[in-house]
Amino acid sequence: MKRILLLLFVVSLVQTAQAQIQYGFKTGVNFSRFDGPSEIDDSGMDLESFDNLTGFHIGATFTYPFNDAFSIQGELLFTKQGTKYTYEGQGYRYFRDAVPSTALAQGKTSYKINVNNAYVTIPVMAQGRWKDLEISGGVYGGFLLTSNGDGAFTFTGKTVPLNNTVYAIYEGGGGAQVEEIEYLLDHNYRKDGIGEATGDEFFKVRADNKLIEQYKQIGAYYDFTEDKGSIYNNFDYGVMGGLTWYISSSLYVGGRFELGLADVTNNDADMAKARIGDNGEVLYRDDKDRNRMIQVSVGFKF
Repeated sequence: MKRILLLLFVVSLVQTAQAQIQYGFKTGVNFSRFDGPSEIDDSGMDLESFDNLTGFHIGATFTYPFNDAFSIQGELLFTKQGTKYTYEGQGYRYFRDAVPSTALAQGKTSYKINVNNAYVTIPVMAQGRWKDLEISGGVYGGFLLTSNGDGAFTFTGKTVPLNNTVYAIYEGGGGAQVEEIEYLLDHNYRKDGIGEATGDEFFKVRADNKLIEQYKQIGAYYDFTEDKGSIYNNFDYGVMGGLTWYISSSLYVGGRFELGLADVTNNDADMAKARIGDNGEVLYRDDKDRNRMIQVSVGFKF
């Protein structure tokens, strides 16, 4: 009998909570970027920068009000975010093809790419309300669904150790040699394979006495010779805070700032671009890149 009464009591609590939960919908714009330490050149100057990338979010909200002034809200959101990444300055490049033929050059790299990551995020926040204004703070967890990048990079330099200029020779160029070597970046960080190109157009690089075939459009791990895993980690988490203004009892607009605490990059696959090891080995970076984001939303609670 006691067990039956306890079960009825628990069911009653659940039904009461469900009756009090306010369901809702929200959507809006993301302004996001990564934040992390920059590689530096031999003179100590920064080589990397991260700028805001515009994305969006959409999803459902679930609010449990304790009273008119305090509530707890959970959300289930699909969110597109990332960063505009730029690298300018000192660099190196290994040129490899399937022969195999390899050459090493050092010089200057210009690397620009937009990184787009899609997450399912679950924020949980405490909310305090005064009249039409609401302040909130809490935590979130995010699960990476897709991860892509598009952009281009160029390289100019000289071979090691012979110090000869490397040249690109493009089809249709009449055999002309071009000092600036350019690649198009079409990256799927979750699916691309080791050494994989994403297009079928190729050109040749003249390095010392070698002619090395290179693909024009390349995947995320084109320069890798072994599997290091995906460069972007599957899970993100952090803290957030924001303000909301209620236009009516149900319709609202708001903004909040998210501060990621997890390292979004896999250090085992985060290849250094400025320099190589003393024995010519590729180096990987042991640092932390974190998500930063401002969200501007419009929402409705039923």
